[in-house]
Amino acid sequence: MKPNEDLSYQGKSFSRQFALKAPIQSRSKTSNGKSPAKLQLDPGQQPLGVARPLSAICQTSYKKTVLRRDSKSAGIRSGSASKKTLSRLDSLLSCVLNIEDVNLSDDEDDDDLNRNGREDFFGQRIYNACCRRTGVRPILNVAVHLRKSEVCVRHRAMTAADVKPLAVSLVSNPYVNVLDLGSNMIGSTGALYVCDLLRENVFISRLDLSDNAIGGKGARSLCYLLQSNKILQALCISGNSLEDGDSKCIAKMLMENYTLQELDISHNKFGARSGAILGKAIAENATLKKLNLSWNLLRLQSAETLCTALKLNAGLKLVNLRFNGLGLHGCRGLQKALADNTTLTELNISHNRIDGRALTLLLDGLRHNIGLEILKLGDNPIHISLTTSILTTIKTNENSAMKYLDLTHITVEPKFLEELQTMRNQSYELQVTYDLIHSCSIQNNHKKKLIATEEPLMLLYRYIQDKNLRLVDIFNILDEDKSMTVDKEEFSRGMKRAGIHIPPDTLALMMKKLDANGDGQIDFSELVDGHTKIRRRIFRQKLREQAYMERQRADPLAIMEDVKTTDRLLSRVPSTLTAKSFLPSLTKLLLTT
Repeated sequence: MKPNEDLSYQGKSFSRQFALKAPIQSRSKTSNGKSPAKLQLDPGQQPLGVARPLSAICQTSYKKTVLRRDSKSAGIRSGSASKKTLSRLDSLLSCVLNIEDVNLSDDEDDDDLNRNGREDFFGQRIYNACCRRTGVRPILNVAVHLRKSEVCVRHRAMTAADVKPLAVSLVSNPYVNVLDLGSNMIGSTGALYVCDLLRENVFISRLDLSDNAIGGKGARSLCYLLQSNKILQALCISGNSLEDGDSKCIAKMLMENYTLQELDISHNKFGARSGAILGKAIAENATLKKLNLSWNLLRLQSAETLCTALKLNAGLKLVNLRFNGLGLHGCRGLQKALADNTTLTELNISHNRIDGRALTLLLDGLRHNIGLEILKLGDNPIHISLTTSILTTIKTNENSAMKYLDLTHITVEPKFLEELQTMRNQSYELQVTYDLIHSCSIQNNHKKKLIATEEPLMLLYRYIQDKNLRLVDIFNILDEDKSMTVDKEEFSRGMKRAGIHIPPDTLALMMKKLDANGDGQIDFSELVDGHTKIRRRIFRQKLREQAYMERQRADPLAIMEDVKTTDRLLSRVPSTLTAKSFLPSLTKLLLTT
């Protein structure tokens, strides 16, 4: 490449640099009157005193200029860059980016620069250079994903020092729009580095800082930034020990930000004062689409105020309030909200102490709702007799849009299934998830006793225990033709002879549980396997109950979570050990730990 072409390509700013470094040729003649002979060099050899080729010098300077220009222009485009932030970034980049760090080879040509140089430079090279400058070990996962749309660095034990090089490398990165730093240890200082990044970067639209211990200081910095940020659309700061005092900055951000669409503040400590503070902001915000407030301390009047605020909201599509404790007060607020809200399509209020009285209030609001499509009520203390009323309420509402009802771990009655089948026959597109069926009965003399079948095989197990039978005996009763296999018809007739009346649906489920190979018949080995699973389940349940009672007598403040170590201990129990011999030693071990 000729010098003139090189200068015209790189620009006028490099002419002085080339002139200073160019070698000086003497025009004087030798003593014999002849011009000096030209210096003969091997290919690739360079004489002493001659500067590096122009291409390498210009490429390095060109990249420095481009980086500073793009980082500053990014701040100008975002409209929120401070002089202090730009000065800090410029000084850091000036220290990091030098010829030794870039390490360009002399044989790189301009085509490589135009095609790959700048893209590669804004990815792995700048990150590695910053890591060397700050003394941090580079994370391979970061370098690989810097030119992709998502950078996911979860569970890497990253600290604030690890986040700093990543933040600098993403200042003008045009590829990344999702940054996931969940489950690390960046703290409030790391959150400040991320805030500096978001002030300059105009491409990142989704940010996850969950489980990072950023605390109130980090949350306040993020919320202050989002008051003016118009790029970020999704923010997750769950599991950061945020309390009632931190809800004020979140509420202010929601009232001033008009671009954020998803907010996850679950697994925090928002409680008595947060309901009113967040409720006011939720009522005024019209752009938020998804809100996750699960695993907090919202209850009583705080829960009622927050739920009532949904009545005035006109933008939320999904609200997750599971594991809070809404109870009667929360359902009173939902009664008002569901009656008037037409935009909410999914509501999750499982694990919220919703009993019969609270359910009555909730159904009263649901009777007038026309927009809700998904309702999750699982793991609430709802009585069996009230489950059918949920379907009745949906059926009586002619404008109901309900498509999915979640009743996980809630027992339903046969009438519930009949009502559900009737609705489906009437072209209702309703899917229901439920766990238990309160339907099967056992005849013992002249008494009938209803039981909730956690497992259909429990019926067979109880019959064997009551009659003191062996598995061989019960298999001979079921196997009428002595073919050593039992089909569905033989199984049904055998259950009737034993006095166990099973509906067809439950019978099919029992056959499915026992028939391990799926051939439609049950042999003796499959019956033994099913019986063993039931015995193990009952044995473990007895151990948990006994250990819980012992700890309750020793410490009244003990809760059920303290006995979770029982599951780990049970994995070491030999299959031949009985509950009678193992229970005392296990109880003693739990009391000493």
